[in-house]
Amino acid sequence: MQDQKKAGVLISYLTIGMNILVQLFYTPLMLQLLGQEEYGVYTLSSGIISYLSLFDLGLSSTYLKFYFKYKKENDSEKIAILNGTFFKVFFILSFLVMISGISLAVNISNFFKHSLTANEVGRARIVMLILTASMGLTLMSNVWTAIIIANEKFVSQKGLGLFKIIFSPFIAVPLMLKGYGAVSTAIASLAVSILSLTYSFLYCNRRIGCEMNLRGNHKGLLFEMFGFSFFIFLNDIISQINWNIDKVLLGYFRGTVETAIYGLGSQIDTIYRSLSTSISSVFVPTVNRIINEEERSAKISELFVRVGRLQYMIIFPILEGFLFYGQKFIELWAGKEYAGSYMVALLLMLPATVPLIQNIGIDIQRAKNKHKFRSVIYSVMAVINIVISIPLCIRWGAAGSAVGTFFSLAIGNGLIMNVYYAKHLSLDIKSFWLEIWRLTKAMILPTLTAVLSVKFIGTASVSTFIVCLVAYILSYLFSIIVFGLNKNEKMYLKDVIRKIIGR
Repeated sequence: MQDQKKAGVLISYLTIGMNILVQLFYTPLMLQLLGQEEYGVYTLSSGIISYLSLFDLGLSSTYLKFYFKYKKENDSEKIAILNGTFFKVFFILSFLVMISGISLAVNISNFFKHSLTANEVGRARIVMLILTASMGLTLMSNVWTAIIIANEKFVSQKGLGLFKIIFSPFIAVPLMLKGYGAVSTAIASLAVSILSLTYSFLYCNRRIGCEMNLRGNHKGLLFEMFGFSFFIFLNDIISQINWNIDKVLLGYFRGTVETAIYGLGSQIDTIYRSLSTSISSVFVPTVNRIINEEERSAKISELFVRVGRLQYMIIFPILEGFLFYGQKFIELWAGKEYAGSYMVALLLMLPATVPLIQNIGIDIQRAKNKHKFRSVIYSVMAVINIVISIPLCIRWGAAGSAVGTFFSLAIGNGLIMNVYYAKHLSLDIKSFWLEIWRLTKAMILPTLTAVLSVKFIGTASVSTFIVCLVAYILSYLFSIIVFGLNKNEKMYLKDVIRKIIGR
């Protein structure tokens, strides 16, 4: 299991690097082939269909808690009943996704007839229908994905994620070149969903030997599962509102161009958040196992701090680098017509930083069945987001919508959740922030490098932009290795380098 975890983390790093590399080359090509209006159509359509993921009802996150509970009891029959229950529930939910998505696509003209042209409505309808099929299959594959994660087969799960990143552009780009527009990206999404479901199903049955009892007594288990998952489901609703309501509001009030500008900024924020979540996801089974088998607060706190340090070392230099070099990067990468995406991305990334370095705390809450408070706090945030975003969206477009999201996320993600972690989850928050402060001191040199490079070298041309960026990256690597890493992290880094050189 330990080898699987290490390999999973390494593949996570590879996935992060590959995702950034693919986006660097694929996104500008996609924007050029689609055009701003067509990209806006896709952004709006995918933003609407993303709400169908709520049909998961928080059950995917529920599986691990019950799996490790029955595994501790060494009750293989209950695990088989659990698998069968999940299969039947998600089959029904996937069917409901299809019905709901078709209904939304058919009636899209009733919602956006004042802001979209007839042609844009027609294309959006087709994109929504294809994405609905993709969402239904994705929901169904959640059954097999949960089983793979519970069995800690990280190489398989992370490897599949890496494959999807690489595979999608190879489907979409040829279709774009043939003139299929936004439909191309929807078809690529559908193809990825089909392959993911097929692979996960075959892996579970052939490699894991998944037992599934479809005739067992499911009623009691269903009641217990839905009782546990309700507040996870509520939190998922809030997340969807916070991350996608702006796209819908912009589509309704401002049309496809502002939606496209926001969509690109949101895409950068999504990549930023994935840098953190791809790491913490590897430790989800560990959290559930520790809590179900040991319930040791000190061990959980140590894991919370250790993972938080790792996430901070990865995402903070990205945030700071984007702050100094992001405006020029977007102009070079996507074009000057997307210059407004810089402020959108920055407003979304800033308030997300604290929860990103603490996102393993979400899994600790769920494993301890203490996730209700977070759901309530985030519900208040979602209401604030909608109330603020509507007038700001109407007046200032994409940037205005992002301001509303900024304030709603900043309110609940800092002080409130940290107090809750300390008082109700017994996490050592003081030690956590002391460790983060030690790492922050290592950012002094990179910060000075960024300030001086922008002032004295500038980013007016591509060559000077690259020089500034390389100088910043090298100063960060030097500073974090010399001043940031603790003894254990330095030993681990030396082992990795030794193994690479040895090979």
